[in-house]
Amino acid sequence: MGRKHLITRPDLRPWENAAGHEALLRLVTGDSNAPSSTGGADARQPGETASRLLRIIPAQSQNPICWERFAVMKSLFAPPDFSAMVSLYLLNIDLNLVQIARARACRDFDTMAWKADDIFRITENLGALAARNAAHRLKQGSLSEDHTDTYSLISELRQACHEAETALNDWLALNGPPGKA
Repeated sequence: MGRKHLITRPDLRPWENAAGHEALLRLVTGDSNAPSSTGGADARQPGETASRLLRIIPAQSQNPICWERFAVMKSLFAPPDFSAMVSLYLLNIDLNLVQIARARACRDFDTMAWKADDIFRITENLGALAARNAAHRLKQGSLSEDHTDTYSLISELRQACHEAETALNDWLALNGPPGKA
């Protein structure tokens, strides 16, 4: 028997809905008056991947977190699961930063690039665009022939991750600890 494939036309601007940007920010901060994240124009369409949605949302440079990208990820999980995931992502970023410092001390530039790529993917998912860009620059610097600027790139990545971590910890404080209803 053959399989039936569902082909849909994805919404190319999932962050724009009738409620506007203010409602999206209320959704991210956990305001109970915000529209539901389980449906509507901002919901993920069948057959559409989260990574595709994250790539089509424009970046906001003034915040350490692009809250629109963050809301897309938030819409894919139950609230306690998402809070737990954010907490684990933050721990994973800290672990990778320690491993990057250790790899730099050992002059293991391949491991630095690998760990920077891990941070790149995590921060992409969380909407931490400055940290994502810093991780990309560190990865490129680690893979290049000239490693003289890797110390400054590590410092830049640490600072960007710290700013993103502060913003995400503030979000976690407003939305309760993981597992709390």
